[in-house]
Amino acid sequence: MRARRSHRLVRTIAVALAVTTGVAVVTSGAPAVAKPSGTPVKLMLISEFSNGVTTPEIANGAKAAVKALNKKDGINGSPVELTVCDTKNDPNTATDCGQKAVDGKYLAAVGSQSVQAGKYFPLLQQAQIPMVGNNVADPADFINPASFPLGGGLLSTIGGLASALADAGSKKISVAYINVAQGAVIPTLANMALKRYNLEVVNKVPVDSGTPDIASSVEAATANGTDGIILAITGQDAINFIQQYVSSGKTGVKFALITTDAAAVLKVIKGEKNLVFYGSVSYDRRNKQFLKDMVAAGYKKTPVGQEIVSYAAVMAVAQAAQGLTTLDAPSLYAKLPTITALDLGTIMPIVDFAKAGQVIALAPRVSNVCVKTSKLGKTDFVIQSKNWSDAYTGATCQAG
Repeated sequence: MRARRSHRLVRTIAVALAVTTGVAVVTSGAPAVAKPSGTPVKLMLISEFSNGVTTPEIANGAKAAVKALNKKDGINGSPVELTVCDTKNDPNTATDCGQKAVDGKYLAAVGSQSVQAGKYFPLLQQAQIPMVGNNVADPADFINPASFPLGGGLLSTIGGLASALADAGSKKISVAYINVAQGAVIPTLANMALKRYNLEVVNKVPVDSGTPDIASSVEAATANGTDGIILAITGQDAINFIQQYVSSGKTGVKFALITTDAAAVLKVIKGEKNLVFYGSVSYDRRNKQFLKDMVAAGYKKTPVGQEIVSYAAVMAVAQAAQGLTTLDAPSLYAKLPTITALDLGTIMPIVDFAKAGQVIALAPRVSNVCVKTSKLGKTDFVIQSKNWSDAYTGATCQAG
């Protein structure tokens, strides 16, 4: 339930008590909320922070959400604690993160993003600890029964980027993608989205992270009359790619972008006035409560990265836990597949976990691949779409 609805409910109850008991109830304008108490509920966020492909900002959203919950009634009246576990891009460390969640009797893992997900998911599954709102990036995120993503992650984004370029008039679209095992699926996803436009990817270009030879990648991606490029590479490589494209004197290509270190990339590309950049979002960062909670948690800069992913994950757990008579991981694990209308307001469309596997056969745990298209303005990407739409079919999705 959205915050404003709960506030109305509290006020309604207060008025009803005043009427039925004859006792005057005086409020200060804001509803009185019982502070959380008792044994803390523990959540864990797992990702690469110190090594590998990192998204350092992703934990900030979860931290802000936890602070916001603890200012109210926590989760079902219990205070909430968050543990951030850095896999260091090491499979053994990732396994340790999963074991820590099991040994610590964590309620859920939230908003995680890791290429080492296959190492901790078996442990979570065995202990029936749900992973909620994970940013789908690893094969385990797609298929493990403990996985309950809110959006399609990489699936949604790539489909949305391909559709954005096609909608903008691009006919010959290339994909430059990070040269890791998980990256190989990116051109396939782009082709799946382009099918409804009767288009196919013209150039598939794997890019080694930190490559000193970005010029050859630019040449390969712009071959065969390319007029649109999906860039799915690390932050610094994306910066180098765009700068090399500009310095080469090439023109006529529209870009669609998914990358790490979004703030650094944005700082560079917003100065390229002659280039067009599109984005694809599965979460709407304009949500007023999200922005308010981020500021209240001490994050003064406007979020431009993955903060919204982990924020939404924590809030989803809080909503899903409502009504549980026993607040533990197995109970939440059992309830999640039955939830057909998880409503996080304007952050994203309604999530129906019962549809897992129905929206895209490639990912049996994904129930939502809805996106909005964004376009780079003077200082940031600005959402262009009014409605959420399926990244692969174009169908309108039910708004929150």
